[in-house]
Amino acid sequence: MKFLLSEDNQFLRTAIKKLLQRNYPTALIEEAKTGSALLVKALNNNSNWDLIISNIGSTGLAGVEITETLRKTKHIPILILSAVKLEDYANFGFLDYIAGFVLTDNLSVRLPKAINSILSQGLYQISQTKIAC
Repeated sequence: MKFLLSEDNQFLRTAIKKLLQRNYPTALIEEAKTGSALLVKALNNNSNWDLIISNIGSTGLAGVEITETLRKTKHIPILILSAVKLEDYANFGFLDYIAGFVLTDNLSVRLPKAINSILSQGLYQISQTKIAC
C-alpha cells in the first residue's frame, strides 16, 4: 500500500504519518510539505499511489486546485483533511473529485475508518453526505 501525505504543518504531518504507520505498518508513506510538492510527486509517471491524503489549505496549492489538476490526468483516490465542515466547501465544486473528507478533530479514529472505506469501497461517507470517487 502506498500513501502520499501532504500537510504543511510539520507537527501534524508527523502525527498523521505515525498514525498511518501504526494502522498500516507495511505501507509506504511518502511526504510532501506543500501542495505543489504533492502535485509533482502525484503526477510522476512512476508512482502508483493507492491514496493521497492532503489538507485542504496546503501551502503552494490548496486542496481544491490539487484535486482539480489530478482529476484531469490521474485517477488516484484523494482524502481531504480539514478543520472546517464539508458543507462549507460545497460551492467550490471539487467535491466530485474526492474520495473522502475527514474533519481533523478525533483524527485517530476518523482517519483509519475513512482510509479503509476508500480502499475497499472507493468512497467515504460522512453523516448524510455521500462523496463518490
